[in-house]
Amino acid sequence: MKKIKSIGIIGIGKLGESLTDILSLKKMLSFIFIRNKNRKLEINKKYKFHTPDSPKIVQNYNEIPDSFDCLFLTVNDSSIMSVINELINTKIDFSNKFLVHCSGLLPSEVMLPLKEKGAITIAAHPFQTFFNPSGKNFEGIYWGIESTYIEKDIFPFINLIKSFKSNYMILNFSSKEQKALYHLSAVLSSNFISLLLFQAFEVLKKSGIDNIEILKPIVITTINNFFGTKGNEFPITGPAVRADITTLEEHLQTIRGDDQLTGFYKSVTKSIILTAFRKNFMSKDNLEKVLAILSEDIIKTKKN
Repeated sequence: MKKIKSIGIIGIGKLGESLTDILSLKKMLSFIFIRNKNRKLEINKKYKFHTPDSPKIVQNYNEIPDSFDCLFLTVNDSSIMSVINELINTKIDFSNKFLVHCSGLLPSEVMLPLKEKGAITIAAHPFQTFFNPSGKNFEGIYWGIESTYIEKDIFPFINLIKSFKSNYMILNFSSKEQKALYHLSAVLSSNFISLLLFQAFEVLKKSGIDNIEILKPIVITTINNFFGTKGNEFPITGPAVRADITTLEEHLQTIRGDDQLTGFYKSVTKSIILTAFRKNFMSKDNLEKVLAILSEDIIKTKKN
Protein backbone atom coordinates (compact mmCIF):
# COMPACT_ATOMS: atom_id res chain seq x y z
CA MET A 1 0.00 0.00 0.00
CA LYS A 2 1.26 3.46 -0.88
CA LYS A 3 2.97 5.75 1.61
CA ILE A 4 1.07 8.78 2.90
CA LYS A 5 2.70 11.89 1.44
CA SER A 6 -0.05 14.50 1.13
CA ILE A 7 -2.38 15.36 4.01
CA GLY A 8 -5.35 17.66 4.57
CA ILE A 9 -6.95 18.95 7.75
CA ILE A 10 -10.55 19.98 8.39
CA GLY A 11 -10.82 21.73 11.74
CA ILE A 12 -8.19 24.15 12.99
CA GLY A 13 -8.65 24.09 16.75
CA LYS A 14 -5.82 23.19 19.10
CA LEU A 15 -5.41 19.63 17.76
CA GLY A 16 -5.77 20.76 14.16
CA GLU A 17 -3.14 23.44 14.68
CA SER A 18 -0.78 20.96 16.35
CA LEU A 19 -1.12 18.75 13.26
CA THR A 20 -0.58 21.82 11.07
CA ASP A 21 2.64 22.52 12.95
CA ILE A 22 4.16 19.06 12.56
CA LEU A 23 2.89 18.35 9.04
CA SER A 24 4.04 21.69 7.65
CA LEU A 25 7.52 21.03 9.05
CA LYS A 26 7.49 17.63 7.34
CA LYS A 27 6.32 19.24 4.07
CA MET A 28 3.34 16.88 4.05
CA LEU A 29 0.51 19.37 4.50
CA SER A 30 -1.54 19.83 1.34
CA PHE A 31 -4.42 21.97 2.59
CA ILE A 32 -6.32 23.23 5.62
CA PHE A 33 -10.04 23.91 5.63
CA ILE A 34 -10.69 27.22 7.44
CA ARG A 35 -13.89 29.22 7.04
CA ASN A 36 -13.20 31.89 9.66
CA LYS A 37 -11.36 34.76 7.94
CA ASN A 38 -9.61 35.96 11.10
CA ARG A 39 -8.40 32.44 11.85
CA LYS A 40 -7.17 32.14 8.27
CA LEU A 41 -5.13 35.34 8.63
CA GLU A 42 -3.78 34.15 11.99
CA ILE A 43 -2.62 30.78 10.61
CA ASN A 44 -1.15 32.37 7.47
CA LYS A 45 0.84 34.81 9.58
CA LYS A 46 2.01 32.28 12.17
CA TYR A 47 3.13 29.61 9.69
CA LYS A 48 4.11 31.98 6.85
CA PHE A 49 1.89 30.27 4.26
CA HIS A 50 2.60 32.89 1.60
CA THR A 51 4.71 31.06 -0.99
CA PRO A 52 3.41 29.17 -4.05
CA ASP A 53 4.34 25.82 -2.50
CA SER A 54 2.65 26.60 0.84
CA PRO A 55 -0.34 24.51 1.93
CA LYS A 56 -3.59 25.73 0.43
CA ILE A 57 -6.22 27.22 2.72
CA VAL A 58 -9.71 26.43 1.45
CA GLN A 59 -13.04 27.83 2.64
CA ASN A 60 -15.41 25.68 0.62
CA TYR A 61 -15.71 21.90 0.40
CA ASN A 62 -15.72 22.03 -3.39
CA GLU A 63 -12.29 23.71 -3.26
CA ILE A 64 -10.66 20.72 -1.54
CA PRO A 65 -7.96 19.33 -3.86
CA ASP A 66 -8.35 15.69 -4.85
CA SER A 67 -4.66 14.87 -4.51
CA PHE A 68 -4.47 14.13 -0.78
CA ASP A 69 -3.63 10.69 0.65
CA CYS A 70 -4.99 11.31 4.13
CA LEU A 71 -7.56 13.68 5.59
CA PHE A 72 -7.84 14.46 9.31
CA LEU A 73 -11.21 15.55 10.68
CA THR A 74 -10.32 17.47 13.84
CA VAL A 75 -13.66 19.17 14.42
CA ASN A 76 -15.84 18.84 17.52
CA ASP A 77 -17.64 15.52 17.90
CA SER A 78 -20.99 17.19 17.27
CA SER A 79 -19.74 18.47 13.89
CA ILE A 80 -18.24 15.24 12.52
CA MET A 81 -21.42 13.97 10.85
CA SER A 82 -22.14 17.30 9.17
CA VAL A 83 -18.57 17.37 7.78
CA ILE A 84 -18.98 13.80 6.50
CA ASN A 85 -22.26 14.76 4.81
CA GLU A 86 -20.55 17.72 3.15
CA LEU A 87 -17.66 15.56 1.95
CA ILE A 88 -19.80 12.84 0.35
CA ASN A 89 -21.51 15.50 -1.74
CA THR A 90 -18.24 16.66 -3.31
CA LYS A 91 -16.61 15.23 -6.43
CA ILE A 92 -13.60 13.94 -4.48
CA ASP A 93 -12.47 10.43 -5.36
CA PHE A 94 -12.09 8.82 -1.93
CA SER A 95 -10.77 5.50 -3.23
CA ASN A 96 -7.91 4.26 -1.00
CA LYS A 97 -7.64 7.61 0.79
CA PHE A 98 -7.29 7.56 4.58
CA LEU A 99 -10.13 9.41 6.29
CA VAL A 100 -9.41 9.89 9.98
CA HIS A 101 -11.55 11.42 12.70
CA CYS A 102 -9.85 12.16 16.02
CA SER A 103 -12.75 11.80 18.44
CA GLY A 104 -11.98 9.82 21.57
CA LEU A 105 -15.64 8.91 21.89
CA LEU A 106 -17.10 8.16 18.45
CA PRO A 107 -16.35 4.91 16.59
CA SER A 108 -14.95 4.69 13.08
CA GLU A 109 -18.35 3.38 11.91
CA VAL A 110 -19.72 6.93 11.85
CA MET A 111 -17.69 7.36 8.65
CA LEU A 112 -19.51 4.53 6.87
CA PRO A 113 -20.74 6.88 4.09
CA LEU A 114 -17.09 7.64 3.26
CA LYS A 115 -16.10 3.98 3.49
CA GLU A 116 -18.83 3.18 0.97
CA LYS A 117 -17.10 5.61 -1.39
CA GLY A 118 -13.84 3.69 -1.09
CA ALA A 119 -12.15 5.52 1.80
CA ILE A 120 -10.09 3.70 4.42
CA THR A 121 -11.78 5.01 7.55
CA ILE A 122 -10.07 5.24 10.94
CA ALA A 123 -10.86 6.67 14.36
CA ALA A 124 -7.51 7.81 15.79
CA HIS A 125 -7.53 9.59 19.13
CA PRO A 126 -4.34 11.21 20.46
CA PHE A 127 -4.28 10.57 24.22
CA GLN A 128 -2.94 14.03 24.97
CA THR A 129 -3.94 17.56 25.93
CA PHE A 130 -3.37 20.32 23.36
CA PHE A 131 -3.76 23.48 25.43
CA ASN A 132 -0.65 24.91 23.76
CA PRO A 133 -0.78 23.84 20.08
CA SER A 134 2.53 22.35 18.95
CA GLY A 135 3.82 19.42 16.96
CA LYS A 136 5.94 18.52 19.99
CA ASN A 137 2.73 17.51 21.80
CA PHE A 138 2.78 14.25 19.82
CA GLU A 139 6.17 13.09 21.07
CA GLY A 140 5.89 10.02 23.27
CA ILE A 141 2.09 9.95 23.40
CA TYR A 142 -0.25 7.09 22.51
CA TRP A 143 -2.86 7.19 19.76
CA GLY A 144 -5.89 4.98 20.31
CA ILE A 145 -6.64 3.58 16.84
CA GLU A 146 -9.87 1.83 15.92
CA SER A 147 -11.00 0.76 12.46
CA THR A 148 -13.07 -1.84 10.66
CA TYR A 149 -9.92 -2.52 8.60
CA ILE A 150 -7.29 -4.96 9.84
CA GLU A 151 -4.02 -3.56 11.15
CA LYS A 152 -1.90 -4.34 8.09
CA ASP A 153 -4.33 -2.39 5.89
CA ILE A 154 -3.75 0.78 7.88
CA PHE A 155 0.05 0.48 8.19
CA PRO A 156 0.65 3.66 6.13
CA PHE A 157 -1.31 5.62 8.74
CA ILE A 158 0.44 3.84 11.62
CA ASN A 159 3.79 4.72 10.05
CA LEU A 160 2.66 8.34 9.85
CA ILE A 161 1.89 8.30 13.59
CA LYS A 162 5.29 6.76 14.29
CA SER A 163 6.95 9.55 12.32
CA PHE A 164 5.47 11.96 14.91
CA LYS A 165 7.50 10.01 17.53
CA SER A 166 4.17 8.73 18.83
CA ASN A 167 3.14 5.27 19.99
CA TYR A 168 -0.12 3.59 19.09
CA MET A 169 -2.54 1.05 20.50
CA ILE A 170 -5.22 -0.80 18.56
CA LEU A 171 -8.57 -0.46 20.30
CA ASN A 172 -10.87 -3.49 20.09
CA PHE A 173 -13.89 -2.31 22.02
CA SER A 174 -17.00 -4.47 21.93
CA SER A 175 -19.35 -1.70 23.07
CA LYS A 176 -19.70 2.07 22.91
CA GLU A 177 -19.57 2.11 26.72
CA GLN A 178 -15.99 0.82 26.64
CA LYS A 179 -14.88 3.62 24.35
CA ALA A 180 -16.70 6.15 26.54
CA LEU A 181 -14.74 4.84 29.55
CA TYR A 182 -11.49 5.06 27.56
CA HIS A 183 -12.24 8.70 26.75
CA LEU A 184 -13.32 9.41 30.33
CA SER A 185 -9.91 8.18 31.47
CA ALA A 186 -8.29 10.88 29.32
CA VAL A 187 -10.61 13.53 30.77
CA LEU A 188 -9.87 12.44 34.34
CA SER A 189 -6.10 12.40 33.78
CA SER A 190 -6.01 15.87 32.22
CA ASN A 191 -9.05 18.06 32.81
CA PHE A 192 -9.63 16.95 36.40
CA ILE A 193 -5.97 17.30 37.31
CA SER A 194 -5.92 20.80 35.80
CA LEU A 195 -8.88 21.74 37.99
CA LEU A 196 -7.17 20.36 41.12
CA LEU A 197 -3.98 22.30 40.38
CA PHE A 198 -5.87 25.49 39.59
CA GLN A 199 -7.84 25.19 42.83
CA ALA A 200 -4.67 24.44 44.83
CA PHE A 201 -2.99 27.59 43.52
CA GLU A 202 -6.08 29.71 44.17
CA VAL A 203 -6.11 28.55 47.80
CA LEU A 204 -2.35 29.12 48.11
CA LYS A 205 -2.78 32.70 46.90
CA LYS A 206 -5.51 33.27 49.47
CA SER A 207 -2.97 32.30 52.14
CA GLY A 208 -0.83 35.20 50.96
CA ILE A 209 1.69 33.16 48.93
CA ASP A 210 1.68 33.94 45.20
CA ASN A 211 4.42 31.59 43.99
CA ILE A 212 3.26 28.74 41.76
CA GLU A 213 6.70 27.08 41.87
CA ILE A 214 5.95 25.95 45.44
CA LEU A 215 3.41 23.48 44.03
CA LYS A 216 5.72 21.89 41.47
CA PRO A 217 7.76 19.51 43.71
CA ILE A 218 4.75 18.07 45.53
CA VAL A 219 2.83 17.63 42.27
CA ILE A 220 5.75 15.92 40.51
CA THR A 221 6.39 13.65 43.51
CA THR A 222 2.70 12.71 43.65
CA ILE A 223 2.69 11.79 39.95
CA ASN A 224 5.93 9.82 40.31
CA ASN A 225 4.50 7.98 43.32
CA PHE A 226 1.50 6.87 41.28
CA PHE A 227 3.47 5.69 38.25
CA GLY A 228 6.00 4.07 40.54
CA THR A 229 3.28 1.69 41.72
CA LYS A 230 2.28 0.85 38.11
CA GLY A 231 -1.24 1.86 39.10
CA ASN A 232 -1.50 -1.08 41.49
CA GLU A 233 -1.68 1.04 44.63
CA PHE A 234 -3.42 4.19 45.81
CA PRO A 235 -0.44 6.27 47.01
CA ILE A 236 -2.34 8.72 49.16
CA THR A 237 -1.44 10.44 52.43
CA GLY A 238 -2.96 13.32 54.34
CA PRO A 239 -5.60 14.18 56.95
CA ALA A 240 -8.50 12.37 55.27
CA VAL A 241 -6.96 8.87 55.27
CA ARG A 242 -5.52 9.50 58.76
CA ALA A 243 -9.00 10.50 59.93
CA ASP A 244 -7.48 13.68 61.36
CA ILE A 245 -10.82 15.18 62.35
CA THR A 246 -9.34 18.34 63.89
CA THR A 247 -7.55 19.25 60.66
CA LEU A 248 -10.57 18.45 58.49
CA GLU A 249 -12.79 20.62 60.68
CA GLU A 250 -10.26 23.46 60.52
CA HIS A 251 -10.15 23.27 56.73
CA LEU A 252 -13.93 23.34 56.45
CA GLN A 253 -14.19 26.16 58.98
CA THR A 254 -11.69 28.23 56.99
CA ILE A 255 -13.58 27.90 53.69
CA ARG A 256 -17.11 27.96 55.12
CA GLY A 257 -18.03 31.12 53.17
CA ASP A 258 -17.11 29.60 49.81
CA ASP A 259 -19.87 27.17 48.85
CA GLN A 260 -18.15 26.02 45.66
CA LEU A 261 -14.83 25.27 47.36
CA THR A 262 -16.57 23.62 50.32
CA GLY A 263 -18.57 21.36 48.01
CA PHE A 264 -15.42 20.55 46.04
CA TYR A 265 -13.44 19.76 49.21
CA LYS A 266 -16.16 17.52 50.62
CA SER A 267 -16.70 15.66 47.34
CA VAL A 268 -13.01 14.95 46.74
CA THR A 269 -12.38 14.02 50.38
CA LYS A 270 -15.28 11.57 50.27
CA SER A 271 -13.87 9.97 47.12
CA ILE A 272 -10.44 9.70 48.78
CA ILE A 273 -11.68 7.93 51.91
CA LEU A 274 -14.03 5.58 50.04
CA THR A 275 -11.14 4.55 47.78
CA ALA A 276 -8.81 4.17 50.77
CA PHE A 277 -11.38 1.99 52.53
CA ARG A 278 -11.89 -0.13 49.42
CA LYS A 279 -8.11 -0.58 49.19
CA ASN A 280 -8.05 -1.79 52.82
CA PHE A 281 -5.85 0.86 54.37
CA MET A 282 -8.56 2.78 56.18
CA SER A 283 -10.69 1.23 58.91
CA LYS A 284 -14.48 1.30 58.84
CA ASP A 285 -14.47 3.23 62.12
CA ASN A 286 -12.26 5.99 60.69
CA LEU A 287 -14.27 6.02 57.47
CA GLU A 288 -17.47 6.65 59.40
CA LYS A 289 -15.84 9.41 61.47
CA VAL A 290 -14.79 11.32 58.36
CA LEU A 291 -18.12 10.74 56.61
CA ALA A 292 -19.87 12.22 59.63
CA ILE A 293 -17.79 15.40 59.37
CA LEU A 294 -18.44 15.69 55.64
CA SER A 295 -22.19 15.26 56.09
CA GLU A 296 -22.48 18.29 58.35
CA ASP A 297 -24.01 21.27 56.54
CA ILE A 298 -22.41 23.82 58.83
CA ILE A 299 -19.14 23.59 60.72
CA LYS A 300 -19.74 25.47 63.92
CA THR A 301 -17.33 28.25 64.78
CA LYS A 302 -14.95 27.10 67.47
CA LYS A 303 -14.95 28.99 70.74
CA ASN A 304 -11.79 30.88 71.55
